[in-house]
Amino acid sequence: MPPERIAAGPAEMRASLIDPYWVDIEIRDTFEQCGMSSGPRRKCAVVADDRKGMLLLFDPAEKSFVLAQRTDTGLTTFNIRGDAVGCFLAR
Repeated sequence: MPPERIAAGPAEMRASLIDPYWVDIEIRDTFEQCGMSSGPRRKCAVVADDRKGMLLLFDPAEKSFVLAQRTDTGLTTFNIRGDAVGCFLAR
């Protein structure tokens, strides 16, 4: 990743922060979950929306942040978890 992109990341994240709200998401973090007809569901708090289909969530069950994408069936995770800035920059 070019240094300019890394430097712009925190500013993009600040611009994407929203008032948190709760949503149901589908967890698709493991190969087993990806092979299921529908993955486990969980309530998480949306904290940032890049308005390009990616959202940063806080998962209270895992006590970590997770990246999710909008799909035809709703919000789905794809195993990008950790700190808020790291997850957001992984988009």
